[in-house]
Amino acid sequence: MTSTATFSDVSKLVRCARIPHLRALAWNGETLYASRRYELLRASAADLPRELNWQVVGNFRPSWNRRLSVVNRLTARLFRDGFHALALLPSGTIVAAVPGAIATLRANETEFRRTFSIVRGSRPLHITAVPSGRVFWGEYFDNATRDEVHIYGSADGGMCWDVAYTFPQRAIRHVHNIVHDPWQDCLWVLTGDYGDECRIIRASYDFTNVEVILQGKQQARAVAAVPTEDGLYFTSDTPLEQNFIHRLDRGGTLSCLAPLSSSSIYGCQIGSHLFFSTMVEPSEVNRDCMVRIYAAQANNPQRWESLLSWRKDRWPMKFFQYGNAFLPDGINPTQYLVVSTVAVESDRPRPGNIARCHGQTSILSPQCTFRSHRRRLGKKRIKSLAHSRGLTNVWFLDQQPREKIPSFISAADVCLVLLKKTDVFKTVIPTKMLEYMSCARAVILGVEGQARQILEDAGAGLAIEPENADALAAAITQLDHNREQAKTLGEQGRAYILQKFSRASTAQKYITLLRDIASTRR
Repeated sequence: MTSTATFSDVSKLVRCARIPHLRALAWNGETLYASRRYELLRASAADLPRELNWQVVGNFRPSWNRRLSVVNRLTARLFRDGFHALALLPSGTIVAAVPGAIATLRANETEFRRTFSIVRGSRPLHITAVPSGRVFWGEYFDNATRDEVHIYGSADGGMCWDVAYTFPQRAIRHVHNIVHDPWQDCLWVLTGDYGDECRIIRASYDFTNVEVILQGKQQARAVAAVPTEDGLYFTSDTPLEQNFIHRLDRGGTLSCLAPLSSSSIYGCQIGSHLFFSTMVEPSEVNRDCMVRIYAAQANNPQRWESLLSWRKDRWPMKFFQYGNAFLPDGINPTQYLVVSTVAVESDRPRPGNIARCHGQTSILSPQCTFRSHRRRLGKKRIKSLAHSRGLTNVWFLDQQPREKIPSFISAADVCLVLLKKTDVFKTVIPTKMLEYMSCARAVILGVEGQARQILEDAGAGLAIEPENADALAAAITQLDHNREQAKTLGEQGRAYILQKFSRASTAQKYITLLRDIASTRR
C-alpha cells in the first residue's frame, strides 16, 4: 500500500476542501452553515474528505440597491453585503445579522424575516444564543458623542426584541461581542474602545448581575474570546499597541500568553486546539501586512505558533475591508478548522502564493492523517480494519487522475513506499519513490534491494524492514519530532533526482548505451 502521511502536531494542517465565494458563519453539531451573498447554506462535515453537499437553507431579501451591489465582488466588499453573524437556536430558528437589520428564519421556512431595523451602525459583530433559547446582540456603531449603548435580547426566538441592558452615556463606545460561557453559565460582554470604555464584563443571562472583570487598558479591548473548562482565552484588538493572547483562569488570574502580529477579532476551539486569527488594519504600531492564524494546544497554552498566513490585497482597506480571516461561531465537535478569508491575495494556507481571492473558505484538519489514493487489492480489508478500530484520521480516496498526483504528494509531510518482504522486490525500483523524491518529500521505504540503495545513496529518507509495523511507527514518529530532518531528506532526494534521474540525464544514458552497442557491432 502506498500512502501519504500528515502529522498530528498542530503546526501542520491538511487542506481538506476549498469552497470559493462562501463565508462560513457557524457550526451546529457537525453541520456547517455558510453564506453566499444573501443565501444561507449548510453542509455536513461527515461528507469530508469528499466534496461537501451544500443545501440551501433560506434567503434574505435585501433592498434593491443591495441586490445590485452584492452581485459584484468589489461592490459587495465596499458595501459590506451579505450575512455577517449567525446564531442557531435549539428550536431550529436561525437569527442572522445583515446590513441594517436582524433577520430571523423560523424552522421549516425558507425566507428570513426582518425582525429588527438597525438605525445606529449597520450590524452587530456577533449574535449569541444560550441553551434556554434566549438570544442577544450588542450595538456596534461609531458613537462619537458617547450616547448610551444597548444590548438587545429576545425570548421568543428572535421575533421580538427588547433592551436587555443599557450602558449609560459616556460609559462605552460600543459592544464588540457577547460570548456564552457554558462552564460558568454566564455571558461575557466585551466593549471598547478607549480608556475605561475597554471592558471585559461577566453577566448573568438576565443581566441582573453585571460585574466588570477587566477594565481601562487596551489589552482589555477585545472582540474574540473562547471559553474553556480552565478559563477564558481572549485576544486584544487594538491599533495603538502590541496585541497579545491572554487567559483569565477560573480563579481570576490573568496571564499574558503570547504576542500577536496585529489585532484579532475571531477565535475558536477544535478539540484540544485553540485558534485565533489576526487582521490587517490601519495602525502605526502593528504594521504586519499578513493575515495570520495562531494556534496552541489547550494543555500547553504557553506555546503559540503562527500556522497560516495570507497577504493583504491591493485594494484600499478604508473602502474595501481590512484583510481578515473569519472563524465560524458555535461549538465545533469535528476535527476540521474552517477559515474564510477576505481582502487577501493568497488562497492557500502558506506564504508565497499570490493567487487572488476575494472570499475563500478553506477546511483544514489538525489531526494526524494518513491518505491512500491508489487502488490496491487489499484496500477493502484495510478500510474495514480502520473502520472497526474507529480511526477517523485514515482516508481512502478513489484512484486519482495522474495529473492530480503531484498536488497530493505536495500536501504530505512524508510519503510511504511499502512492499512485501520477498526477494522478488529486491530488484524493483518503485516509480512512486522517485516521484516522491522529485517533489522534495522525505520517504519512508519498506523495500529491500536496489530501491533501498538508491534511497540511501540520495539521503532521501528512512529505510525500514519490510512488513515491520514497529519500525514503521518509529520512523513516522522520528520525522514527526524532527521536522527539519524531514525537510532536509526531502531536499536531498530532489537534488539526487535532478542529478541522476532527470529526463535529460536519463536520455543521455540511453544515447551513450545505444552508441556503445552500435560501436561493438561494427
